[in-house]
Amino acid sequence: MKQLIEHRLEVAEHNLEEVKSQEHAHPETVRALEVRIQELRDILKELERMEGI
Repeated sequence: MKQLIEHRLEVAEHNLEEVKSQEHAHPETVRALEVRIQELRDILKELERMEGI
């Protein structure tokens, strides 16, 4: 599970870089990716916390 989340995070970060490098990046797309990245980071933190219990 953790590996899947890490992979999705890497993909989302890559996609954000690609979108931001476009000449006319759509602000809603950028924001949606930023939210997705934060959600995935939060999930990873929670998984790591649960592993430590």
